[in-house]
Amino acid sequence: MADADFAFHDFIYELGGNALIAATARMNWHHVRRSIMLLAGEPTKLGPFWDEHDQILQAVATGDVAAAFALAQHHAVASGKVLSLKPLPA
Repeated sequence: MADADFAFHDFIYELGGNALIAATARMNWHHVRRSIMLLAGEPTKLGPFWDEHDQILQAVATGDVAAAFALAQHHAVASGKVLSLKPLPA
């Protein structure tokens, strides 16, 4: 699950053509991966992420830059809220 998420994000970063963003994301991926793994048993929280990925990919595939930007922005904010609210195990 986390590997698929990484692959999606890495693909999008590469499409964007900004090597610095791609490199920075790869360097920090372990933080996101840990959060995703903590939520692995809570599909109702992770499900929307995959739906958002599908929507972003469709917008990119059809060349709808405005929609891709808006969807990616929403995904970043929404997923950040969900991932930051999961407490780490003691």
